[in-house]
Amino acid sequence: MSSHSGPRSAPGLRPLLGWSVALVAGGVAYVAADTASPLALVVLAVATRVHAHRLGWRLGLGVVTLGALVAQVLLAWAAPHVGGSFSTDMLVCWLLAGAGYAAVASVLPPARLGAPRWWDLAACLVTPALVAAYIGWTVAVKPRPWLAWAMGGDAANNMILNREFLLQGGLLRSQGNGAPLATVIHGSWAAPAVLGHDNADQVRSLVLLGGQLGLLTCAALGVVGSLLALRNARPARGHRILVGAAAGLVPWLWCVAGFVFLYGYQNAAPAMLVLLLGWLCWLAQRDHPVGAVTGLVLATWASAIVWGPVTVVPAGWLVVAVLRQRRALRGAGRLLLVPATALAGAIAYALLVTLPDLRAQGGLPAFDGAHPNFDQHWSLRLLVTLAVVVALLHRRLPSEVRWGFWAAVPGIALGVLQLIRARDGLPEAWGYYPIKFAWIVSIVLALVLFAELVGPLQRLAGRAWGGAGVLTAIAVPVVALFLVTPPVRPVTAHSFLAPVQMHDDTSTDIALDRMFTLMEEHPRTILSSYWNSPSRVGFDSLSNFWLLQSGATGISDPIRFPAYSLDSTDPAALCEAVRTWGEDVRVVTRSPKLTRSLESCDAPGFEVEVVRE
Repeated sequence: MSSHSGPRSAPGLRPLLGWSVALVAGGVAYVAADTASPLALVVLAVATRVHAHRLGWRLGLGVVTLGALVAQVLLAWAAPHVGGSFSTDMLVCWLLAGAGYAAVASVLPPARLGAPRWWDLAACLVTPALVAAYIGWTVAVKPRPWLAWAMGGDAANNMILNREFLLQGGLLRSQGNGAPLATVIHGSWAAPAVLGHDNADQVRSLVLLGGQLGLLTCAALGVVGSLLALRNARPARGHRILVGAAAGLVPWLWCVAGFVFLYGYQNAAPAMLVLLLGWLCWLAQRDHPVGAVTGLVLATWASAIVWGPVTVVPAGWLVVAVLRQRRALRGAGRLLLVPATALAGAIAYALLVTLPDLRAQGGLPAFDGAHPNFDQHWSLRLLVTLAVVVALLHRRLPSEVRWGFWAAVPGIALGVLQLIRARDGLPEAWGYYPIKFAWIVSIVLALVLFAELVGPLQRLAGRAWGGAGVLTAIAVPVVALFLVTPPVRPVTAHSFLAPVQMHDDTSTDIALDRMFTLMEEHPRTILSSYWNSPSRVGFDSLSNFWLLQSGATGISDPIRFPAYSLDSTDPAALCEAVRTWGEDVRVVTRSPKLTRSLESCDAPGFEVEVVRE
């Protein structure tokens, strides 16, 4: 007996040792390099490996990712009551989860990853790899820190929410964050590098690491889009690489990553990812009804905590999936406890957290804000056209595709109409929140449309002219996006591709870099007539916006209001901002006259520093 124990245990020990080494390396990077990415990727990889054994790689990835998002929010709610820093709590939980999955993975049969799977992996990663190389090259060639790309739109508000979340050790009801998923994942990503540093370093780390996670989320959106498209692609390796690369390109267009960073929509890309993962789970219901329904429960839960209005889409899929697979679910036995437990958790969360937050906020959101140009007339025409096509091709389309479309349409219509009704009393019915909802759904629809078109168009192109059909398939959703939300004219690489926009738009980097230096010298700083360049007023306003926002202790801090409107050349407005901020404020200027202009200001404890260099 003992002579055979070594060879039998070796196959299980090797994967356990491999995963253990990877987990330890991720933990060391977390502590020593202040980065959560290696550990998070290792844990997600080993968890996907375990669930893929029964669910397949696509559904396994979907369930694991959605489950991890929900679990991270639950951890964030529990962390303040545990004590210690959120960074430490997260490290312990991720290591324990990884160790548990590694132990399970060690007793599973070896995964058979043949050449086709490796080629599919390459197809999914080719566009993210090219974008990463381009971003890395951009960082290397810039003469000064590359900042502006991550500091647009609502980035300052996001920074305040993320910092408050970290400094308070997790989520608290007092934070008033009804949809905390984006805050939790961005704060978690930055936690190792933020806690224990001064204000300037905290703000810089939150901004840049938040931007990095935004890039990774767009890349993940492309990977999932590629996985969906490869379901229908030709088996030829070259064709599959083209299909994966084309699907991976969509998240890097002007209307996806471009809008995410231009407007600072921190929760938009995660919302798109959750919806796309929900569609991935929906497609698997015939082969894996229990796993698919579990994934749809998690997708509905995750969508509610990333941005409530989009919940109606995966909720529709969930209801229809349960109805369509009711026989398989009844025959699942004890396995039915898995989706039932997830559903019970989602309902409990809704009753204890979501609904009270919604009542406290007064219902659906209705205020205005900066948003992209999104043509409601073209979007309605295209949706009606698509509905007609789906109806005409009813018998030719796969049942999951046609039923998935019809299950989503009522939710989409309900979401738009409710957000429009919430704007009663505003000048225009079509505004910030209806546009944001329609935009998020449209991007997901574009990725799904390409995934479903590429197979038939590849077959048609192969018979008609011997082509691959990929360009024809990708042209359809891209043209549709051109119609509903056109890029800036003339259409160039700069206006079409978000990474090129981010590479080129660096005109404010010098001001933002100097702003961080001044913040490091004295956190409570305001600039007035500081810049001598032709853009001096704009540079002063941009710097003051970030200086005042960075000094806010929370999203309702009064100092945030002058951040949006302060004219620092007006002594009265400047005095009011100083008074609002309180004592120990430093006003930095190059104008000797400002000292005399502020002599009558009755704000306590401020100083004027005249820079003569």
